[in-house]
Amino acid sequence: MRLLRCSACTATHYDPMPHPDYGDQPAGGPEALAFYLQQGAGIWSIASNVLLLDLPGPRRMLEIGCGFGFGLDVARRARGWEVQGFDPSPIAAAGAAQLDLPIANRYFTAQQGEIAAYDAVACSEVIEHLFHPVEILRLLRSALRPGGVLVLTTPNAGAITPETTPGILVPLLSVGFHTIIHTAASLTRALQAAGFSHVEVEDRGPSLLAHASDAGRPWRQPDEADHMTYRGYLESAAAAAPQGSDLRLGLLVRAYRACVATGDLAAADRLGPMVGAEVTGRFGQPPESLPVGAPVSLDVLAREQPLSLGPLLHAQAMHQRLRGVPAAQVQDLLGRAAAACERLRAALARIGTDDGDAEDIAWVAKSEQIVAAAEAGTVAPPGRLDSLARPPGGAAASQERMALLRRRCFVTLVNAGRLDEAAEFQDVVTAAEDRAGAGVIMLDDEIDCLFTGAVRALNHPPGDAAAALRLARLARESLLRRVLAQPGARSAGLAWPAATLEHLALERLGSDAEMQAFLRDVLPALRANPALPPAPAGFAVNSGARP
Repeated sequence: MRLLRCSACTATHYDPMPHPDYGDQPAGGPEALAFYLQQGAGIWSIASNVLLLDLPGPRRMLEIGCGFGFGLDVARRARGWEVQGFDPSPIAAAGAAQLDLPIANRYFTAQQGEIAAYDAVACSEVIEHLFHPVEILRLLRSALRPGGVLVLTTPNAGAITPETTPGILVPLLSVGFHTIIHTAASLTRALQAAGFSHVEVEDRGPSLLAHASDAGRPWRQPDEADHMTYRGYLESAAAAAPQGSDLRLGLLVRAYRACVATGDLAAADRLGPMVGAEVTGRFGQPPESLPVGAPVSLDVLAREQPLSLGPLLHAQAMHQRLRGVPAAQVQDLLGRAAAACERLRAALARIGTDDGDAEDIAWVAKSEQIVAAAEAGTVAPPGRLDSLARPPGGAAASQERMALLRRRCFVTLVNAGRLDEAAEFQDVVTAAEDRAGAGVIMLDDEIDCLFTGAVRALNHPPGDAAAALRLARLARESLLRRVLAQPGARSAGLAWPAATLEHLALERLGSDAEMQAFLRDVLPALRANPALPPAPAGFAVNSGARP
C-alpha cells in the first residue's frame, strides 16, 4: 500500500484504497472501547467544537460519525439542544445505550425530514474514511437550515513528515482505515466544491478544523467559561454513569486532570479522592500503589490497571506540587507516570495503533523529573536532557518545547543557587536577550531567563555587574511590554525584583549619573504603572537608600 499526494489539490490518498467494514468490532475488541472511554477519546476537542458555536436559542444539531456520542451529549447537557447522531459502529451503539442518546446505528442518507432541518452539523474524523468526500459534504450541506454551520475535523496531511512522532503519526495515518487525508488547501477546495460560500480551515498541527456555511459566522478561541462548562459536563456525566464503569472512570480522570492543569487546587482536592476511590474499588489499590510492570496485551492491561494510569499519575504529581510538596517527593511518581504511559503505548502497538496523549504525558513526566531533580539538587540536568527523546509534535513545536525545558532548567538551577551547573544553559539567556533587544512581546518564562540571568551574572564569581545591569534592564523593559499586551501577565511580579537587581548592579558599577536617572525616572514610572503590583513596603526612592 502506497500513500500518494495529488499534485492538483495537494491531498494524499492510499493506493489501493482500503475497504473496512465499520460495523465490525474495532481492533482490540471490547478493550478498544474501554481504552476509548478511559483515555483515548479527545473529549475536550469534541466539546470545544460544540461550545464555540454560540448559536442562540433552542437549536438542533446533527452529528455524522458521532462515535460514542460525546459531542451530542455536550450539546444536549451543556447547551440544551435537540440532537441526532448517525454512526454504524459498535462504539456508537454502546454510546446510544450508555448516554441514552438518539443515535441511529447506520450510515446517514438524507431523508425528507432531514433536509434543511439542522442549525449545526458536526462531522469529526469522518471524511478521511470516504472515497468521495465532496458528495458527502454536499449531503451534509443539504441538512443545514439557512444560516446553519458545518463543523468538521479531519487529520492533517501537512503533518505527515519524518519529524512527526509515532503517537501522532500512527493514528493520523491509520493504515487500512483512512482513504484520503486532506491538507488545509484541499479541504478548503472540497468544501467550496460542495457549495459552501464561507469556509474557514484552521491548521491545528496534526488535525484540521473547518467551519463552513452560507453566511459567515464569527469564530473565537476557547475562554475560561468554556473550560468551566467542559469541566461541569464531565462531572455531571460522571455522576450519571454507573459506578465502576469505564465511562465513569474516564470522565472523572479527565475532570481531575483538567482541574490540575488549570491550577484549581480546591476542585482538584475535591475530585482527587473521588478518582482514588473509583480506582481502588475497581482495581483493589489506589492509583499511586498500582504496579507498573512489563508490557502486556491490552486485554491484560485493562484488567490490571486503569488505561489512563500514566496521565492520572502525572496529574497526581502536579497536584502535589500545587499543594507545595517539594520536588524531590514527586520524582518517583513522575517516573511511574512515564512508565505507565509507555506500557499503554506498547499494548496499543500490538493492535496497530497509538495514543498521542500518552506519548505526550510520558515526555512531559520525564521533563518534569529533570526540573524536579534540578530543584532538589539530586541529579545534574544536562546529562538527563541528553537522554530525553525529542518532544512530541511537529518540528517547530518540538524545538520550542525543548527550548522551554532548557529555560526552566536554567531558572530552577539559579533559584537553587547552583550557578556553576546553570552555565550549561546560558544559551537560553542569550536567546532571550536577542529577542528582548528586538522589542518583541516575550513569554513569561523568557523574561524569567533574563531576570535569573542577571542574578547569576551578579552573583557568580567574580561577578559581572555590567552584564547583570544589561539583563535586568531588558527584563524590566520586556515585562512592561508584556503587561501592556497582556494585563495580569505573571511576569508583572518581577517588576520590583528586577528594579532591585538593577539598583544593585548600578551600585557595584559606581555610575552616579545612571543611578540618578534610575531613581529620578525609572522608579517613579514603575510606581505609577497601574499594570504592576504596588512597590514593596520600604522600597525607597531617595538617592541615599538602597531599594
